[in-house]
Amino acid sequence: MTNTPADPLREQDRRHPAPTAADLAACPTPGERADPLAILARQAQNRVPDLIPVRHARMAATPFTFYRGAAAVMADDLSRTPTPASSPSCAGMPT
Repeated sequence: MTNTPADPLREQDRRHPAPTAADLAACPTPGERADPLAILARQAQNRVPDLIPVRHARMAATPFTFYRGAAAVMADDLSRTPTPASSPSCAGMPT
C-alpha cells in the first residue's frame, strides 16, 4: 500500500475531537452508578453456590483479576456513557 499525501488527510477527517465538558457531564456520577457489589451479588444468584467464594477470592487477588471478573460492572458503567458516532469494526468489516 502506498502512502499518498491524501491518505493522512482522509485519516484525519475520520478522527473525532476529544470529549467536551458536555460529553463528560453526561457520564454517570458516583451517586448515579449502580453499586458494583450489588451487581456482583445479582450475578452470584445464577452461579454455583460452592464456586462463589472461589470467584471472589480470585477477584480479590489483584486489581486486574477484579476487573477481569467484573465485566458486568464495566458494562453497567458503559451503558450510561455517550455513544460514539462511529461503529467499531472487526477485521475490517463494519458492524
